[in-house]
Amino acid sequence: MLVTIKPHSSFKSFFSESEYIADFKTYNDILFYLNGMHKRFINYLRLQKAQGIEESFVFLDKKLRVINPDELRLKHARDGDVIHIVPAIIGGGGKRGGLLAVLAVAAFVFLLTFLCVFHVGLVFLVSFLCVFLVWVFFTFFCVLQFLVFRLFFLFLWRLCLLFMCV
Repeated sequence: MLVTIKPHSSFKSFFSESEYIADFKTYNDILFYLNGMHKRFINYLRLQKAQGIEESFVFLDKKLRVINPDELRLKHARDGDVIHIVPAIIGGGGKRGGLLAVLAVAAFVFLLTFLCVFHVGLVFLVSFLCVFLVWVFFTFFCVLQFLVFRLFFLFLWRLCLLFMCV
């Protein structure tokens, strides 16, 4: 069945014409057609994949609905079908992404204000925490060292007593 393929204008450097008419039995045959007839486009996709860039494409029908991979394998082509090849929109976050950006900016502004207003107190607090942590670690390692040496010398003392008795 004759199907019209229309690549998106962002892919115009990979296609020599704005639309193609080809004979397909199923929509899955379009992938084989692209692989065989449009090497620049396929090489572009391979280069994107090799560089780890998530820039893909999708097929749209004539009502501009996305054709998912299952439909691509199962759906039979009809005369007069139009398939658009368009770049896939990945990410963006939608409304949540905008909300997250607003929260991030608000947190940054609050943190900057907090640091400017309470700079002296913050410096004192950080200094105190550093001194306290150094004291805690020093004490811990001193006690640990004392216990290790005490156990070691106790072990040696018992070992000497054992050999003296023999």
